[in-house]
Amino acid sequence: MTITKQWLLSRLKEQSTWKGLSLMAGATGAAISPELINQIGLVVGAVWGLIDMVRKEH
Repeated sequence: MTITKQWLLSRLKEQSTWKGLSLMAGATGAAISPELINQIGLVVGAVWGLIDMVRKEH
């Protein structure tokens, strides 16, 4: 496995990566559809909750 692929797979296992991706997706959604900002915030919060529920503690 290449170093880049190994690095990427390691990052995908981290909680902060998924939280960052959900924030970026939420910000993009808010920019595209400002009238849905409350719903987008709820979805991002729900995604964070799901991440915390399924994440394995080390």
